[in-house]
Amino acid sequence: MRIIAGKFKAKKLLQPASSDVRPTKDFVKETIFNMLTHLVDLEQPLHVLDLFAGSGSLALETISRWNASAVFVDNNMQSINTIVANLQSINQKNLHLVINHDATSVNLESLKVKFNIIFIDPPYNSNLVCESLSNIINQKLFQHNVLFVIETDRDLKIDFLHEISCKKIGITFLKIYNLQNNSL
Repeated sequence: MRIIAGKFKAKKLLQPASSDVRPTKDFVKETIFNMLTHLVDLEQPLHVLDLFAGSGSLALETISRWNASAVFVDNNMQSINTIVANLQSINQKNLHLVINHDATSVNLESLKVKFNIIFIDPPYNSNLVCESLSNIINQKLFQHNVLFVIETDRDLKIDFLHEISCKKIGITFLKIYNLQNNSL
């Protein structure tokens, strides 16, 4: 696993040793960023939230490509240690926030950050997407032009968001949503 593009291109990333963590494969990550490239507004600073962060590879890729600021959330201590080590390996440890907490209940309101990109990549065979989305939406932790990037093993329909892109790779569904008519 590595950073694919940007200023940290080809940097190898550590992976958590835990069998509970399923790292996003490089070709899946590349597909996500190909989908995002035409959607991201690079005219404004990017603030990224990576829920169920695992190794942190999705937010790390965003940091490398678009100089984003990032908040990583995971409740697995091996994942937290891996994210910190990956940030250290690119000299970014003190520039981003790593939080050891359940992504479905983490309270981030005190950060006073509105995110433009929110990655949600929960364990497969779980129903944690809607719980984590509800938590983020209730806290209003996003900008009006937010992109929700969701990686799951099922074809979810999220009625209160507008699906703007979808790809299926093997058993993996990659979906990008934005707000329906900026309604939330």
